[in-house]
Amino acid sequence: MSNQKIQKPTLTGQRFKTRKRDEKKVFDPTQFQETIVQGLNQTGSDLDAVAKFLDASGAKLDYRRYAETLFDILVAGGMLGVSAAFAVKLFKSWIHEKDINSVAGSLRKVGMDNRLLELFPANKRSCEHFSKYFTDAGLKELSDFARNQQAIGSRKELQKELQEQMERGDAFKDIIASAREEMKKNNISEQTMIGIVWTSVMSYVEWNKKEELVTEQAIKHLKQYSPLLKAFTSQGASEILLLNLSPRRKRLTKEPQAKSKARFLF
Repeated sequence: MSNQKIQKPTLTGQRFKTRKRDEKKVFDPTQFQETIVQGLNQTGSDLDAVAKFLDASGAKLDYRRYAETLFDILVAGGMLGVSAAFAVKLFKSWIHEKDINSVAGSLRKVGMDNRLLELFPANKRSCEHFSKYFTDAGLKELSDFARNQQAIGSRKELQKELQEQMERGDAFKDIIASAREEMKKNNISEQTMIGIVWTSVMSYVEWNKKEELVTEQAIKHLKQYSPLLKAFTSQGASEILLLNLSPRRKRLTKEPQAKSKARFLF
């Protein structure tokens, strides 16, 4: 017998590599930020180049996951007016990944909640234009948010103006006329207006620290400004709202003696 070893047969042909499971990309906002900032630095102050860079990078970088980070970068660099069309892509990705409440919170955090209109040129910087543009683009929730923010801002400005008018001692007829003009201009309801007037009136007094003297002080103060309050309570709903607005008003009407006097205030 031969002592030669018999070689074991071997398989020949193409070798197949074992497939690795698809791994999820690691969320790395720092790396994303560095990439964007580097690209923006290369574009310099040319806004057209910035817009082109951002559009081109969208195919490589995951704006959907990093929309909030991208927004922070643009705000910090003062480049939010870059492109309304790009803003649509940004906000769509952001809202899709999270929700409008998250977007609103971030906007407030960086002080941009009242500056969204700056996405457009000065001649198109109106709430109506903003609302139509973003609603047509499928972002009605962002349009509603911007409109609500403008309404809040208008009410704050109106309250400030009312207080300044009272401090100057303007005639009630002038204050009323000015307030009604603002109501018409900003589509403010009478119920909303009486709330603004009430807050302004009640803020324009230094209340006595002695509880027993507050009632008489409140009656005297409200009687003085009753023409102003009466002007914006022509509707039943406004009257009810006025009666329930202030804790001081509630305390005032609980006392029998004060209650009889309070009936004649309005």
